[in-house]
Amino acid sequence: CPVFWAYGIVTQTRCILFANMELMWKDGAMKFLEAQENEQGNVHVEFYDYSNFHEVIELFMDGDTKVWLDSRSGFDIYEICRKKIEEGKGDIHSQILVKDSPVMVKKAVKNEVEIANMKKTHLHDACAVIEYLHWLEKNIKENTKLNEVEAADQLEQFRSTLPDFVGLSFDTISAYGPNGAIIHYKPDSSNCAVISTDNLYLCDSGGQYKTGTTDITRTVHFGKPSAHMIKTNTLVLEGHCQLARAKFPEKLQPNKLDVLARTPLWKLGLDYEHGTSHGVGAYLNVHEYPPSMTRRISSEDSPPLLPGMILSNEPGYYEEGNFGIRIENLLLVKECEELSGKKKFLEFETISLVPFQRDLIDLDLLSDEARQWVDSYHERCLNEVGPILKKRNEDAFNWLVNSCTPLKQ
Repeated sequence: CPVFWAYGIVTQTRCILFANMELMWKDGAMKFLEAQENEQGNVHVEFYDYSNFHEVIELFMDGDTKVWLDSRSGFDIYEICRKKIEEGKGDIHSQILVKDSPVMVKKAVKNEVEIANMKKTHLHDACAVIEYLHWLEKNIKENTKLNEVEAADQLEQFRSTLPDFVGLSFDTISAYGPNGAIIHYKPDSSNCAVISTDNLYLCDSGGQYKTGTTDITRTVHFGKPSAHMIKTNTLVLEGHCQLARAKFPEKLQPNKLDVLARTPLWKLGLDYEHGTSHGVGAYLNVHEYPPSMTRRISSEDSPPLLPGMILSNEPGYYEEGNFGIRIENLLLVKECEELSGKKKFLEFETISLVPFQRDLIDLDLLSDEARQWVDSYHERCLNEVGPILKKRNEDAFNWLVNSCTPLKQ
């Protein structure tokens, strides 16, 4: 991830950054920051080593100091502030505010350039994922022996050929069979599964590009999936579609939408033990606060969804010792213009564009609304990714065409 560990102190007159200065110079970050400072002219940042933070913050604190601490700050920092204020006969209740940094929400709301670049990035990233799924399916059906790590390495190879590729946004979760039920599974080359035609294969992966960050999960089967696998995958897809199609009033907290993704599973007494959604940065952290969607009850002051935020849509289903299913795309929050009510509503635009496996969908279980959404989504995959993919890989393009035919055909 293109960020570094640091503390920051901002006052009315000073901006101080504490980081590993040796690494900052070694990696070229200091030269970049100095160039930015010279370009801006009116911005001056003071730099200190990471190890100096605690002693410097003590110098800022006295009985009259008021301080805003981010809610994720360490308790040791709070204690320094508390002790210095109490020593100065101050009141910690009125002088220490513990609340999310205002920077976090501003960072999570992407500007027009970031949004355009993220969409462009996902078009190219989709090419790599589609090439990979086509390559993997072809090799497995030809009885080529490939393990989880070898497969993940090939996916990285496809991504490495894309414009502005920097690296992976996280370690690829390449999980076959029972390993797919381990939510944060990390394959080890010395002891990992061989991918075959007998079970489901789950691949959760992403890339870092100078133009954006991606995170996508697809679950596939290269043989004949069981009726139970098809049924549970269809339920997960139904929940995914319900969330993707959601229209909701502005200032709504994201947790209140979590139920949309889970309801199809809940109707059969099924569920998954992870969040439905997390925020995603633009060439920043693949897990970005604040947008987050879980079963937990939101606090009254938790940040709402705002236009320009990007977050994941990733319901799943897991059976320990058997298999795992997860379907993940990224969503852009935007204003909904088609509703006629007086209250402003928002909706999602899906920006990840890779088709779902048709063999894992039971049309008798999928609602008409979800089927129509999937057909429309597949049409976008073909129309938006297809022209780019065709120039890269004709065979993968033909695979995409076959994968995007309407579901009822």
